[in-house]
Amino acid sequence: MEIIRLENGLFSINLSETEKELVDELTRNLLIKLGNESPQTLLPRLFPEAILNEPELDSEYKAMTTHQLQNSHQKALEALNLLTSEKEISQDDFIFVIKGLNIIRLELGEVLDIDDESQTPPAGNSNQYRLWIVFQYLGQILSQCIEEFERNF
Repeated sequence: MEIIRLENGLFSINLSETEKELVDELTRNLLIKLGNESPQTLLPRLFPEAILNEPELDSEYKAMTTHQLQNSHQKALEALNLLTSEKEISQDDFIFVIKGLNIIRLELGEVLDIDDESQTPPAGNSNQYRLWIVFQYLGQILSQCIEEFERNF
């Protein structure tokens, strides 16, 4: 991936065809899950518990915010289309791209059961290993995006 800050203040982000296909596939799969009737059940890291040890209050909070959070996640994921379209993007769109990449990475972390202390790779011959490689790669892309954003902010 190559990120270039243009003189007009916009960003040009260039992905390889393989990267575009990967982002498209991951985005499509996650948008399907988000469109589900109860996405918070399918995507617990994207709809985390807000009020610990108070299930009734947490349930009230989720009832008030789930729809808004779902829309926010969907907008960020849809912004990833900007990565594959080869269009120049604004700073605001770049922020949405970063959010979208992070949302995908959070979901992969959930699937792989990765937490802050555990990042041991699964067996090399499993589908989980492929996902783990993608998870690591998305972490590198996110770091690169954030570094570029901070450099040009």
